[in-house]
Amino acid sequence: MLDEAEDDLPPYKFPHERALDSLEALDDMCAKDNPEPGDYPSENGRRYHRYRAGRYNFPNDQIEIDRLNLQHRLLRVVQNGVLHSAPLEDPKAILDLGTGTAAVYPAAVVIGNDLSPIQMIPDPRISNVQFEMTDFEDIWEYKPDTFDFIYGRYLLGSVTSWGRLLSQAYRALRPGGYLELLEPLPVLQGDDGPIDNTSTLALWNDNFIHAAKEAHRPVDIAPMLKETMELTGFVDVHQDVLRLRNGGPGQNYSVNVDHMPGFPAGLEGSTLKLFTRYLGDTPGGVREFLAEVKKDLRRFNHNTYCKL
Repeated sequence: MLDEAEDDLPPYKFPHERALDSLEALDDMCAKDNPEPGDYPSENGRRYHRYRAGRYNFPNDQIEIDRLNLQHRLLRVVQNGVLHSAPLEDPKAILDLGTGTAAVYPAAVVIGNDLSPIQMIPDPRISNVQFEMTDFEDIWEYKPDTFDFIYGRYLLGSVTSWGRLLSQAYRALRPGGYLELLEPLPVLQGDDGPIDNTSTLALWNDNFIHAAKEAHRPVDIAPMLKETMELTGFVDVHQDVLRLRNGGPGQNYSVNVDHMPGFPAGLEGSTLKLFTRYLGDTPGGVREFLAEVKKDLRRFNHNTYCKL
């Protein structure tokens, strides 16, 4: 049962009701936290978010945007062309954590939130999709029973408390609503057995997981999500496990072709800040190390994959 203070909250106003319909308006909102709208911090030659600066360890520059678009194509292939697995029927309100679009539901109000406004210029052809710049780890403003569907994809490395995040999602969902999470387990495995633990690829994998834990934003959280959701109160929790291949021959060759450019392209962005800030490496040392990791990937002899 909600306490009276929560019941007395004013109705949540969706972004379009607040007239945040331009980049200038979004910059005005951001100026409350940073007096220099449009001025993004740079580190080791990569650009990062400035709203709640430091909470997200991966870049938001054009290189990363291109990689994310490639990743989206890949995941559509892996999921047989669908955007989600939840059996939605005429949803009226959808929340996309970490942002995205959902024009497939033109009758629903779709809210996408993110720390960076890199996708926040509204497309006039999609009037039902709105974006807001916020940190989903803060206390949510949404009243209880607001959304029919909440979706999160690749949130690994950006969450300090999954229990708190899932509790807020549970509260914001309407009875009968769905929460869907698509998270990889970034532990590389091989078709022919364990990968060589002396290889640079294996060393990168171990250090990536360790650095994320040092940052208090772990990346190896996928195995615990089902239990955590059930402890939060969610029922009928289903878990599907897929293989996300990194290269080598396989039955889903189109997935291999699509992912091979994406994984190396994302290595620098996912590694630089974590390794320099939390493992004490130098930018030059990290880049030299990643060059060796990419050589391992190009050899294809590992036929590696991770679970999704």
